[in-house]
Amino acid sequence: MVSFASTDTRRRRAVHTSPYLAMQGLPAGGVKRPERFVMDNADDLLTTAEVALIMRSPVSTLRYWRHRGTGPHSFRVGRRVVYRRADVTAWLHEQAEAGRADRAG
Repeated sequence: MVSFASTDTRRRRAVHTSPYLAMQGLPAGGVKRPERFVMDNADDLLTTAEVALIMRSPVSTLRYWRHRGTGPHSFRVGRRVVYRRADVTAWLHEQAEAGRADRAG
């Protein structure tokens, strides 16, 4: 991630803010992290932002669905709203089946 920092307001320079780039002993390109959204464990807890990435929809849409009670099942852990990966997958399959049923007549 790159952000801009400058003491002079006329000129900005890019500053890397990723903690992986600043650590010594790591290769120049940062750290290769495993793919995070592989459906490997059904009990994984996902944040709203992670579910939005999986569904390719805005976070605001998920918030609206939660408000209306129409989206995947979610719950609160303290102040955070989380989703179980299995619930998200099941909801997506339900939506796909409902779409097929609507097209079939």
